[in-house]
Amino acid sequence: MAKQRERKTKPGVYKQAVAGLLLILTLVSAYLTGLACITPRRYSVAEGEPAPATIHANQSMDDEGATEALRQSAMNGVQPVYQIDQALVASLEEGASGFFDSLTDVRAKALQQAATETPTQAEWEALLTEQMVASLGGSTTPALDKQALLGVLMATEAELTMLREIVLPKISTALTGGLAEGSVENVRAAAIAEVNAAASLSAGLKQVGALALTEYLQPTYIVDEAATQAARQEAAQQVEPVQIKRGDVIVREGAVVTSAQMALLTQMDMVEGGSNDTLIRVGLALYVLLAYTLFGYGLYALQPQALQDLKAVLIMGLLLTAAPALALLCNMLDIHLTPLPMAAMLIAILVGERAGLCGGVLLALLGGMLASQPGSAFGFDAGAMLLFTLAFALASTFALRKVQTRGAIIAAAGAGGAAGGICLVAVYVIAGKSLGTTLMDAAWVLLSALFSGLLVVGSLSIWENLFDIATPARLNELLNTGNPLLKQLMYEAPGTYQHSMNVAALAEAAAERIGADPLLARVGACYHDVGKLRRPQYFKENQQGANIHDTLAPEESAAVIIAHQKDGAALLAKYKMPSQVIRIAAEHHGNSLVAYFYYQAQKKAGGEVDPKKFRYPGNRPSSREGAIVMLADCCEAAVRSLGDCTREAREEMVHKVIWSKLTDGAENLLSNAPLTFHELTEIERSFLRTFSGIMHDRIEYPEEKKP
Repeated sequence: MAKQRERKTKPGVYKQAVAGLLLILTLVSAYLTGLACITPRRYSVAEGEPAPATIHANQSMDDEGATEALRQSAMNGVQPVYQIDQALVASLEEGASGFFDSLTDVRAKALQQAATETPTQAEWEALLTEQMVASLGGSTTPALDKQALLGVLMATEAELTMLREIVLPKISTALTGGLAEGSVENVRAAAIAEVNAAASLSAGLKQVGALALTEYLQPTYIVDEAATQAARQEAAQQVEPVQIKRGDVIVREGAVVTSAQMALLTQMDMVEGGSNDTLIRVGLALYVLLAYTLFGYGLYALQPQALQDLKAVLIMGLLLTAAPALALLCNMLDIHLTPLPMAAMLIAILVGERAGLCGGVLLALLGGMLASQPGSAFGFDAGAMLLFTLAFALASTFALRKVQTRGAIIAAAGAGGAAGGICLVAVYVIAGKSLGTTLMDAAWVLLSALFSGLLVVGSLSIWENLFDIATPARLNELLNTGNPLLKQLMYEAPGTYQHSMNVAALAEAAAERIGADPLLARVGACYHDVGKLRRPQYFKENQQGANIHDTLAPEESAAVIIAHQKDGAALLAKYKMPSQVIRIAAEHHGNSLVAYFYYQAQKKAGGEVDPKKFRYPGNRPSSREGAIVMLADCCEAAVRSLGDCTREAREEMVHKVIWSKLTDGAENLLSNAPLTFHELTEIERSFLRTFSGIMHDRIEYPEEKKP
């Protein structure tokens, strides 16, 4: 007894040891990857000395030095903003008007010194001594030389008025319109040319006009310091910050470290002798431990059988160990490109929907941790990634509930990516991020979702075969009539094939009614009798004519019939079918008695015979699906043997067959199956409903009537 107990406890101890080891590995993997994200690697570097290694940025941040240089360059490139000096314009206009007013005074003073009222040019030339020219010409601004003074003295009042009306408007128009430093000469030259073109003016008056234009056409633009400074500030604000992304090279090995590079290394806390990381390490350990505790508690509450299944524990352990390390590598490219959703989807498909939900929450917490950066642990990006991963995992897991094909997995990944993308965009809009950044990050999220879906589809066959898991996609592929075994059954044992299809219809409906796996029940029923392919003519449904068993001894006939259960399991194993399907085929008769040949042998022997020779050596059904297939198989054969019968006869036969399995002699064939009496009643009702569809009444046509 002690040895038996020891043998029984060894598998349990082994499972616990493996589960504990995997738990430690996943915890260590998550902790180390989180440590790599949050705590920086530090180097022994100094400004002006060669770098000991090529140093990469450990976080994404703005390069303040380079950004400031670009902003200064943008500010220097802004031209000064000018405005017209209205006071200067008024002063120049007033001076020009006063200049022409003073010409009349000069002429009046000169006439007082002349001998006649209308001196000739010769008389004026004789009268205008150097002293008089200096006295009269210097009384105006600008001063008049002898020729200009002579022109004024010889001119009439009408000519002076004409000169005034030509010159003053030009000065006023040019000044009020604004004159820049570089354009004054051109404006002066054009105005002087127009004055010189006036034929009614003497050369002296033209010279006077040129003097006025030269004196009073001055630049009226001045620099607007406030507007110029505002323009420069606006140009500086438009400069996008120079961002250093995680993984960018800051300084290469052997290169002399510059002051700007040293400032970046110091800002990223990558210089030895910096801060102490002890508290960060302790906090991270607590975070990881709490995250996995939450995951374990959720799994225990929602899907406890997964913790007792070594295969499920192995799958979750491998995925949760590899996912953080892969996410860390992807983060080097962009934190929004992550394989974490792939792990959540695989757990949901391979282990179960509830395990997938628990895994999704855990991976979301790890995603937030892995999106953290040194100096800003669990900052904005970490929170955004946590929400994205959580939304993706939940949406894709719920979308996978109805997935039956591999192609639909990508659609489920797309649905999850859309949910995560919308969540991310909402967070970024609230945070006030730019439209370009938001759209770019949302694109990375969708790419990550589709990439995860493709990886799931591409690797699913490996997981299915490695851990022998019958996923819905794999089971649906087995239902394809192009499958070699089904095709062989269809052509070589058509009666068995039709029987199997009827059993599949019965089993699927019954499994769905009691909450079992209808797809597994259908596939198990389709393949439960493939062992008959070895000797199809030995089975009644495939015989056409004489019954071969009429020529055999009952023991020999029973041996052939019994062998099909073992042959079927061997054939399914050869074709690498899922173990769940093989188990259904190997258990669909359990250890029941081949009653027909047993009673024939008794009759022939005239007494009792050894029942072991007439009993199947298999195990009794150990799953709900296997028990349903066994009941459907027996009921279909029994009802078919009735031929044309009434509904009451069918009901009586189905009831008799199902409840007889509880007492097959001294054996209860359903003792290992987790079925309740209520579920057996529901199975019976489902069978009767399905039989009503399979064996419905037909119209008897006139030519078929018997005379």
